[in-house]
Amino acid sequence: MCIRDSSKGAIALTEGIRELKSLKELYLTGNKLGNDGAAALAKSTHELLALKEFHLDENEIGDDGAIALAESITGLTGLEELSLEGNHIGDRAKGVLQEKAPAGLTICA
Repeated sequence: MCIRDSSKGAIALTEGIRELKSLKELYLTGNKLGNDGAAALAKSTHELLALKEFHLDENEIGDDGAIALAESITGLTGLEELSLEGNHIGDRAKGVLQEKAPAGLTICA
């Protein structure tokens, strides 16, 4: 799935994501989501308890978006991989991601 309308597309997508309770993999690479899009996704993905892989590579996500995502993954104990490569995430946000990550989660950033 590609969302070419940046954060607006992500915000619209969040409405439907909440209903996908059995979703195991979510690939949203290269969609220019930015911090606003990442924050919008964070508000709905915390309910995706079956999620195993979450790929948000190359989405122009910065520290604010990464920290919002960090807060949302805390309860996703089945999440095995969070990929944020090719974004603009600094050491502070990487630290928050590691701190909030459930046990066994691999974070690529």
